Amino acid sequence: MFPWKIFTRIVLIQAIVAFCALLAVGLAGRYYFEEQVIHQSENQLKSTLIALSAHITNLQDKAACDSSPHLRLTIIAGDGLVLCDSQHDSSIMENHASRPEVQAAELYEFGFHVRKSETLQIRFVYGAMKNKSGNWFIRGAVPLEDLDQSLKNFDTSFGFFLFAVLLTVLLFSVMSGRALVLPIGELYGRLNKILSGKEKKGQDLFTNFYGEWTEIESALEKVGQNVDEQNEILAKEREVNGQILANIGEGILAIDKNSKAIFWNKKLCELFENLSILFSHTQSENLWTLIRVPEVYEAFKLALNGKEKIIFFAYGEKSISLSVTPLTNKDKNVYGAVGIFFDITQIKAAEQIRVDFVANVSHELKTPLTAIKGFSETLLEDLRANKTTDVAFAEAIYRNAERLMALVRDLLDLSGLESGDSLEKSFVDAEEITHRAILALKAAIEQKTQTVIAKFEEKSIYVDSHRIEQVLINLLDNANKYCPENTEIQIEWKSDLKNVQLIVKDNGPGIDPIHLPRLFERFYRADQARSRELGGTGLGLAIAKHIILRHGGSIKVESTPDKGTSFICELPKVSKESF
Repeated sequence: MFPWKIFTRIVLIQAIVAFCALLAVGLAGRYYFEEQVIHQSENQLKSTLIALSAHITNLQDKAACDSSPHLRLTIIAGDGLVLCDSQHDSSIMENHASRPEVQAAELYEFGFHVRKSETLQIRFVYGAMKNKSGNWFIRGAVPLEDLDQSLKNFDTSFGFFLFAVLLTVLLFSVMSGRALVLPIGELYGRLNKILSGKEKKGQDLFTNFYGEWTEIESALEKVGQNVDEQNEILAKEREVNGQILANIGEGILAIDKNSKAIFWNKKLCELFENLSILFSHTQSENLWTLIRVPEVYEAFKLALNGKEKIIFFAYGEKSISLSVTPLTNKDKNVYGAVGIFFDITQIKAAEQIRVDFVANVSHELKTPLTAIKGFSETLLEDLRANKTTDVAFAEAIYRNAERLMALVRDLLDLSGLESGDSLEKSFVDAEEITHRAILALKAAIEQKTQTVIAKFEEKSIYVDSHRIEQVLINLLDNANKYCPENTEIQIEWKSDLKNVQLIVKDNGPGIDPIHLPRLFERFYRADQARSRELGGTGLGLAIAKHIILRHGGSIKVESTPDKGTSFICELPKVSKESF
């Protein structure tokens, strides 16, 4: 591609510079020539005036003015009155006191001025001299007709010369400009080939040029090699990333800020069967056209507003989890969103099997255990009057039956929480719930002479009172069992703008930090032997955690060995005004 713009600029700049330089030289020479001729004319006129003034005796004598046939002479009185003139009638001539040459002669003895004659329409050099012997002036005028003709001839010749020189300059400008821009054109074409990946390796660029262009060719060759290497690296990375994303186990869908699909993978088409047909026709389908699930649309809409979102939804017989994240540039501006679809159908099925299993097993165990408990009570009453060993045996049966009943009760409770049993929320008094929980464990607390202190910063809470009371009982029971006698247990209800905190704290032996991460797992016991001795089921903290989570809150534990343990529950704060 020939770079016409650069070529035109180079030619025009050279031509304009040459034209301006020649024009300046010509005008300067013309001016110098004109000034020299005028200066010589003034000197000759001065000499003539001096010579003539010495021979003039009668100022009124017309013959005195005619003494020089090639020179116009005028004798002027001191007040400017024309006394005689060699070419005009002095009686009708206007006063000459205002003439520039006369005014100059008045001041400096001699005065000169160049101007065009209004009568003859040619230029004259006017010179005036003040006579020292009297108050009068003698003035002469020399025509510049020959000078003007010479200048006119010069202008014509210079114009032709300037035109010829400009043509020559343009010719050389075109030749030199072409020689300069041809490599630039080849350079431009080579760069385009490099950028488009069509460059042939080993091809010479500036085959007809030398000097710096060969260095540019060498540098450009290195640039081309680097670009090729980077393109190969990017192509390999793109291929690897494409293979990974295409065969990853989760469905991926990316959209732009207009909700148009810009990327998807094979797994997504497997999750949503209709997508294969849609994607085969276009790559710019709207999100709502692809997946007609309102929850998905809203999740992506939130992501386009800069918010992450995780949702669970059903699509036919499939259960799907979706995590949507905004796509942002380096300036943190959102230009799209990407969603990862997880097929959790099997996980949900396994979870349901587990929940059903626990419920069924618990139900099957409950009936015989009830019978065991009834028979053991009867046996215990009959044997208390007889042998001690028989009574101890019956008491063991009863104690284990009670433990199994507690286990079944907790399993059923946990199963109900996991299966999504509804909560019966209402505004209740936190103080009332706390006192009921303390009352339920009053005997066990008094048996160890423990002290329970309750503090209420927040009293009205929006919860399922039965479930929160159950949390309190489980946490209090835990503190009661694992703390020694004369221990202090504190229950605090706090609040801030968003949350209500329930804190159950004791100053007992504490828990080894190694156990804290697993403390809320089912059947996990920090001290297995002691837990069995105390008769716990190992489900109390797990139940407490599930209840708090069902309320949209969180629970954590903080403990320091030999100093005590704190269980901190956070629940969303709800005001009555919001209803």
